[in-house]
Parts: sequence; C-alpha cells; structure tokens
Amino acid sequence: NWQYSYDGYTYYPFGSSSCRTASLPFNSDLFLKVTVTCSDGQTATDYHSCINNDHDFGRESGKTIASSVVAPPSKLAITQAYPNPTSEIINIETYLPKDGNIQVTLFNVDGKAVKVIANETREAGLHYFETSVNKLPVGIYLLKVQQGDQNSTQKIIIN
Repeated sequence: NWQYSYDGYTYYPFGSSSCRTASLPFNSDLFLKVTVTCSDGQTATDYHSCINNDHDFGRESGKTIASSVVAPPSKLAITQAYPNPTSEIINIETYLPKDGNIQVTLFNVDGKAVKVIANETREAGLHYFETSVNKLPVGIYLLKVQQGDQNSTQKIIIN
C-alpha cells in the first residue's frame, strides 16, 4: 500500500503495486509511506523522503529519483487502522512523538465516546492497540488518539 504526502503528515492513497511513477513539480519534496502486508497478516511500514531534481521525471524518461528512509512523523499520528471497514476487530498503530499519557477513543457520529481503547502512559514511538468492535452497531465512527494538546483522527466503518 503506497501513500504520498507533500508535508510528511497528511498521506493520500497512491496505489498498491510494487512500482509507481508520477509527475511532480521540479524541485518538489515528496514523502512516501509504504506498508507491506504479509500473507500471515503482519505488516511493516517504511517512511521515505524524495526530491525531484529531474525536469523529465514522470515523462517516459526512464529515470528514477533516489529515496532515503526517514523517521516517522514528528507529531502524534494514527499511522494505521485496519481492517477498515471491519466487523470484528480493529488494529491500530499510533506514533507518539514524546513520552506521556495517550487516550485512544472511538466516537459515534453524534460525538459520544462509545469505547475507550486506551488511557495510559506510554513512551515515545510506535504503539499498537487491538480492540473488538463486534458489539457496536453498524455505522461510521471516528477513532481519536490524543496526547496532551495534539490529536489525530480517522474514520472507521463498522459493517
């Protein structure tokens, strides 16, 4: 699963094949988030940073740009929430930029907290949570991760 970003924080779907080419403005930064899912369901995510220094990039030149692995985002983020949609369990991967209390909560469309997944102190870095949603009604929910004055949200569909 390939996703791209111009700022390194907000990512958009880019596709799922092993190779992607896109036209970019000359001298522009591009951040890539590549998630690989193995047949046993385990996943791994890499972050890459690229810069387009080739006027012909994306135009059948056959040239490529170099990329280098960079650190995960520097602010609080939900890096993955899957499967989505789901009917049984949701796996959540979050990135915490600093040590501290984290709150992971699922809200319904009315803004009511329907499930507190975590409210605990964690060290900075990637953290994983898994929760059952099979007793919640079918619908659209909002997953919110909060640490101090920072928060990150993602739409979750329960079917």
